Amino acid sequence: MSLMSKNDFIAGSLAGIMQVITGQPFDLLKIKMQTEAVAVSISSSASKIYVNDGVLGFYKGTLSPLVGVSLCVSIQFGANEYAKRMMKSYTKSSQLPVPVLAMCGGFAGFCNAFVASPIELIRIKLQAQKAGTHKFTGSVQTLKYLYSHHGISGVFQGLNSTILREVPAYFTYFGVYEGLMQKAVKTHKGRDQIPLYKISIFGALAGCCLWLSIFPLDVIKSRIQSDTITNSKYKSITDCASQIYAEQGSAGFYRGIKPCMLRGIFANTATFITFEKVNQYLKARKKKKMH
Repeated sequence: MSLMSKNDFIAGSLAGIMQVITGQPFDLLKIKMQTEAVAVSISSSASKIYVNDGVLGFYKGTLSPLVGVSLCVSIQFGANEYAKRMMKSYTKSSQLPVPVLAMCGGFAGFCNAFVASPIELIRIKLQAQKAGTHKFTGSVQTLKYLYSHHGISGVFQGLNSTILREVPAYFTYFGVYEGLMQKAVKTHKGRDQIPLYKISIFGALAGCCLWLSIFPLDVIKSRIQSDTITNSKYKSITDCASQIYAEQGSAGFYRGIKPCMLRGIFANTATFITFEKVNQYLKARKKKKMH
């Protein structure tokens, strides 16, 4: 049994592209708010971006996520679907309990971390730069700089904090979504019969639950990845958490949560609708060819 089917890869990649298009402006605001030394509001952060870079400034550093997030989402969905198939085969059951569905999501998060870490690192290095700073000028240049100056460890700066975030994140994400979808299948007599508005609601809820469950871990990861590699301010994950708390209290772990929750609603609605509908189309097309 292959880790990822062709359908999962195609549907996941397209879902990832839609996630970036709808979520990138919110993600940029989140990163800016998380890494600024002084707490700022959404409106002031958005105004600053617009004044410095115009409308296109909200899509700064998009090349990396546009290519990378599409790969990440295909891995997330592909690994999740693979784990579900394996568990169904092992249990000889067509329906898995919600805790098992969540565990499949946790497996997907672990697999995803190794790709997400360098992709998000490049995006954060670009987005966290102060106005007028040109150390990092693009995704490819940033990757080359990190590798040439710091080797493979530079490319994977923040990997441990990414794994720490991804496993519980996708445990929650797919646990919520798959649990809701499984319940809806009973009502609508098939996954392909579930109406779009329900998929939208389930996707939005899954995205919001993901961020609510791990947001402090995301703040820590963003701080570690925006840090310099030599003469680092943060010596470890626990040291980073301690410094954030010492400087800003518990509120410091939730800076940037408002744009993140907005992103969770819009981006994940688009992600799940795209994945479900593309997958259904590809399966129907394959069935038609067989006949």
